[in-house]
Amino acid sequence: MPNIPSKAATNNIPQSHKKEPLKVITFKELWSAYPEAAPCNKPSDGSLWDEIFGTNPAFDNQCAIRLSVCLQHAGASLKTFKGVTCNYHKDEKHVLRAKELAEWLDKRYLANWPKSINITSKDWRSKITNKTGVVYFANYWIPEGSKFPTGGHIDLWNGSRFPHYSFRSFATNVGRFNIDSPDLFYSNLDNATTILFWEIP
Repeated sequence: MPNIPSKAATNNIPQSHKKEPLKVITFKELWSAYPEAAPCNKPSDGSLWDEIFGTNPAFDNQCAIRLSVCLQHAGASLKTFKGVTCNYHKDEKHVLRAKELAEWLDKRYLANWPKSINITSKDWRSKITNKTGVVYFANYWIPEGSKFPTGGHIDLWNGSRFPHYSFRSFATNVGRFNIDSPDLFYSNLDNATTILFWEIP
């Protein structure tokens, strides 16, 4: 189970063992650990953007990065994750692809992590109302340079909404439920080919 590693001191007792309780992450811990600002930024380049905002986001879409940072801040380790991560912060395991993070979560490496529930349907929201956890939407928006809807989204769900610390998440909460558009901000989540939910109390 990829929790934060710990060390056990050696002794002279043959076949001795040390009990190490595994960290079981709660939804409250995840919600509190969710980053308010885009966590993955390029090094400062002296640009006007840097001067005004003080940050220079390395990627426009950081949903997988946000959740990977959130998981680690809540006490999980992503040591077993072998997918694509950010080159700017190699030691911080900034996961770039929502699909790869969802596949990793589905392997249930984390202590007491639940099995995913397939809630794919136009009324997905009603199926997880008043339930808390992580939700993943596959293939519902068209990334730049692509002709097909291969873009996904992964996020926390508090029973009624996603976190809305960024404009992107705000747009997701407000616009993606009913507005059908190829634009990233307003692509309809209902069009996802697969919707998975991990319920976390």
